[in-house]
Parts: sequence; C-alpha cells; structure tokens
Amino acid sequence: MRHDCCDYSGRPIGGAKPKGKFSRMPEVAPRTLTLPHAVFLERATNEPPTSAAVRLGQGAFLVLRLVDLLAPDREPPTSPEVFRYQSAATERYCAELGPLGAEVAHLQGLVRNVQDVYAHQDARLITPALLAYAHYLEDDGHYVEALDVLETLLRVAERQMRDADRIATALRVGRVNRKMHRFDEAERWYMGGESGLRRSTTASRCCSPASVTPTPCSIAATSPSASGPIGVSLRTLAMVVSARRKLSQNTD
Repeated sequence: MRHDCCDYSGRPIGGAKPKGKFSRMPEVAPRTLTLPHAVFLERATNEPPTSAAVRLGQGAFLVLRLVDLLAPDREPPTSPEVFRYQSAATERYCAELGPLGAEVAHLQGLVRNVQDVYAHQDARLITPALLAYAHYLEDDGHYVEALDVLETLLRVAERQMRDADRIATALRVGRVNRKMHRFDEAERWYMGGESGLRRSTTASRCCSPASVTPTPCSIAATSPSASGPIGVSLRTLAMVVSARRKLSQNTD
C-alpha cells in the first residue's frame, strides 16, 4: 500500500496533513491504492527484476495478502478451499526464496502462523509475528512497509487483541511515524496508546475478580497503571514529539 505523504524510502513529502481526533485506534494512513500492500512491489522500481530485494518484496506481498484472508469483516468470508490454495501457493513461493537472510525467515514464519490462526480461528495469534516483521522492516529503514504491516495487524486482529498488544502496536506506529518526521501522526498514536492504557486500568479497577470470568481482555487489564512507567513513557514521548514538531516548524 502506498502512502501519499512519503516515498518508498519513508521520507516525508510536503502536503500530508493529520486527521482529526479519534475515538479508537486511528488509521495508520489513508488507503490510496486499490491493490493492498503494493508498497512491497515498489522495490522493483529500484532493483533488477531478479534481485533478492524484488523477490523478497513479492514474497512479502503474497504473505500479507494471505494474512488479509483472516480479516473478520471479509466479504465474502474465506472458504477453506480458497485458504488452502492460497496458503499452499504462498508457502511454496517463500520456500523457493532460499537462504536470503532474516526477511525470508520472517515470511516463512508468518505463513506457518497464518495457518495456525486460521485453524484455531483466533486472530490474536498473528500479533507477535506481525509485530516482529514490522520491527525488522523499521530497523532496515523500510518505514512505509512497516506501517503497512502494522495497519494489516490492526485490521485483522484489533478486535481480539489484548490491551497490552494494542498499546504496543500504537507505540510502534507512533515511533515509525516519528522516524519519518510525521510528528502530528506520531503524537496522536502515542496519546492513543496512553488512552488505551487508561481504559485498561479503569476496567481492571471496576471489575471484581469474584464476579467476572477471566478473558484475554480482562487479564490484560491488569497491566501497569497509567501513572506507572509505561503511562509516563507514553506521555513523555508525546511531549517530545510535540516539541520536535514545533521546533521543526520554527526552523522552516
């Protein structure tokens, strides 16, 4: 997926404006292409068609298209036959990539993870693998691709994610945006993470353990309070991002 506010390398382009206030996790970025995950195919614009980077980009595109089959609101729902066919084809392509480094391991692991998620019908199981892949892409400087992966995670698993995972995802999206100098977006995501932490803490205080059957969300609600280290860190990050944004505006 392409983000109009930045080019392939993640450098910001002028004219991109943040959205308004949000009542839930904000969107990572507006969709501007009809083909999801097309940002991974853009590697072909900078590399020879047979290069490892292009083959890995095509593999990532296929894997994330497979992840899309897990979306709870997918219409029509994915049939077992369709899933098996696409899963087998994606797994075969990733196996043929050979020993091309850490990204291959991420992609092959994601394919296996998607198969487990589909078998158990529990989208939460995809969270660690997608967060790990997004972290790899971020460290490698592929910021737009990292945002695409994080957006995919929220679209597929947000409804079932533990509060702690949802907060971690918000923090990760904020950090990637900060590295792209998209300070408004980064601040909104950091503040969104803090708001989620406050809601989690409030829920844990309002629920009596004797009267409530434990669920993933209620268990996650026992996370540190919004006044604890995580809450303080999120507020501090939001303040730093806000200050850096103002400094950038004053030096333009």
